[in-house]
Amino acid sequence: MRLGLTSTLVLALAAVGFCRVDYRVKVVEGATAIDVEMVIPSDGKPVVVQIPNWAPGSYRLVESFKSVNEVTALRASRKVVVNRLDDNSWEVSGGMSGDIVLRYQRAMGSAIGNRLHMTGPANLMYVKGRVKEDCTLKFDLPAGWRSTCGLEVKGDGYVAPDYDVLIDNPVTIGIFESDFYELKGVKHEIAYYGGDVSQVNRAAVIDYCKKITLLQDDFWSGLPFKKYVWHFTVMNAADGGWGLEHLSSTTIGLASGLGQGTVGVMNHEYFHAWNVKRIRSKALGPFDYLVLPKTGALWMLEGVTDYYAHLLLYRYQVYNEDYMKSRIIRNVRTTRANAERMNVSPYDSSYRVGEAANGRGNSAGFGVNYYNTGWVVGLCLDIELRDATNGKYSFDDVLYQLWEECKDDQSGFEEHRIREIMVEMGGERMGVAYDTWVMKPGELPVEKQLEKIGYRFIETETTFADLGFPVSWGTDGRLVVSRGTRDQEWRTNDEIVEVNGMAKGADAHVTEHVWEDWREMMKPGATLKLKVKRGDEILERTVAVKEGKTVDTLIEEMKDASARVKALREGWFRGPKNGGSPWWFPRGRLLFVADK
Repeated sequence: MRLGLTSTLVLALAAVGFCRVDYRVKVVEGATAIDVEMVIPSDGKPVVVQIPNWAPGSYRLVESFKSVNEVTALRASRKVVVNRLDDNSWEVSGGMSGDIVLRYQRAMGSAIGNRLHMTGPANLMYVKGRVKEDCTLKFDLPAGWRSTCGLEVKGDGYVAPDYDVLIDNPVTIGIFESDFYELKGVKHEIAYYGGDVSQVNRAAVIDYCKKITLLQDDFWSGLPFKKYVWHFTVMNAADGGWGLEHLSSTTIGLASGLGQGTVGVMNHEYFHAWNVKRIRSKALGPFDYLVLPKTGALWMLEGVTDYYAHLLLYRYQVYNEDYMKSRIIRNVRTTRANAERMNVSPYDSSYRVGEAANGRGNSAGFGVNYYNTGWVVGLCLDIELRDATNGKYSFDDVLYQLWEECKDDQSGFEEHRIREIMVEMGGERMGVAYDTWVMKPGELPVEKQLEKIGYRFIETETTFADLGFPVSWGTDGRLVVSRGTRDQEWRTNDEIVEVNGMAKGADAHVTEHVWEDWREMMKPGATLKLKVKRGDEILERTVAVKEGKTVDTLIEEMKDASARVKALREGWFRGPKNGGSPWWFPRGRLLFVADK
């Protein structure tokens, strides 16, 4: 009899190890919180649930626990005690075996409108020690609402093979607009969860999304997911944006002007479906959701991702050579503007990111930014490997090798593996380059590297009249302060209406001639008496003009470059795919064919 009981208990415990956790989320328009229910199989022993304290891709502590309220639990339909163990953890007391029904509220901070974007780590708890169990996710929504995410749809909900996959797929919920396309057998949805969608050209967004899908499918020789969701919130801006990568989707702040920087963000986040989400260092999964991970590879996982995001837009001729040059200049200047580059290596910037912001971490790096620094490191290593192998290998091939070693849910790479692969391809010279540029602080040899592919990086120092604050000479006839000073002596949009007794003209045409005289007065060493309009006030100010200095940068082609150098540059531009050629379309545009 005792043997029988013991066997039954063993079987029950084994069954628990292969059970699933079911989530149900109730959303009510106008409410200030969502209601979450978890159904957890149990053998009767106490169970601990926890809320993550950070989110993959965003390496900072966020204290989601502060928004979790009213945690209760039932066993066999009877209420049981739930004890708060610490900020992030709750223990459901033991009792009868069977399902635990755990409920809690997650505060939203403001009233829910008719659209909501729900991220997993901030909203969904997990069972401690059981994150590898299957999960399901369902929603109770108001009439007319729907949801979408990158998870597989099954019945009236979503399924995930484990908690890690579940929370790495944010959900757009409510009454929102979507566009759809299918390429290479993969369905894509463009879901607008925020902002004024009427501000953006949706047809142009679809076109850019398709281009990104096709060029990255070509670069990687296939797509790694069965479906993909672009979650967009529209920002009223000409360019720029932000993004966070996910396993089968991305969340992006999309500038309505769809400038080159915006498209770069889109390409960056899509590239992450390979580099970070599947090609990852071993420290980046499985996760401890309470402690920030330590990896020295973020310079590659983030910085090199951004390098390729822009290189591929150039290589596949979405944008031209001037665009690529401008991106090189921008990243080099931003990197060199930070004096800490001489004290903190790209590796340490990555590994010590958790020490930033007084130990709370950030999404940029410790001391130096691993995005722009990693971008420049990627450029230098890419060129060095091409030069060392006479064009046989490039950093493309490093990524392809890492992909072979990480795809299909293989464990991540050891961080020294990047160095090993480069040495295998290019010899010990590549090990020296890695040790110098990745593991040590110091100046990155951009000028020397660019010369290896036939470019000169030229910096010229020029002087200008420095008023102590930046100004904008507008086409509307207004000379305004473009950025206020910290002491509020000068405020953004303050308008200068008189200089040394000479007032602006009655209209923009007259003012243009007045400005010629104003510019003559604004010489270094001069003292100016200004009248400034701030709202309805006219203020008087005296300004001593100083001599400012700025550095102008350009990249020019070396006319005397050797045939070998020109061949290396051609390889850098064209890449190894399609016989060394991107897909050409008449007038230099790419040919994109709908593949349904």
